[in-house]
Amino acid sequence: MMRFVVPTIAMLSVFWFPWPLTVILLFAASIFVPLSGLVIGVLADVVYGASLVSGMPYGTLVGITAFIVGSLLQRYGKAHFHHL
Repeated sequence: MMRFVVPTIAMLSVFWFPWPLTVILLFAASIFVPLSGLVIGVLADVVYGASLVSGMPYGTLVGITAFIVGSLLQRYGKAHFHHL
């Protein structure tokens, strides 16, 4: 259940919450579904057009970072806590 609820809330947070809370939820969602971090980062760039103003797609860069961290944490958890 949490595997679907947290990424959904993180995706909706792009529209409802300030960016610091969205980043926290983005990393939390990436722990459950690593690809969600990248999707939410691209969504934030598309919605707010940040790459057009600054020239850097910051949402996508944060999303890629969250994807990498989430993938590593998920792999580490499966490798070390499979017996629980």
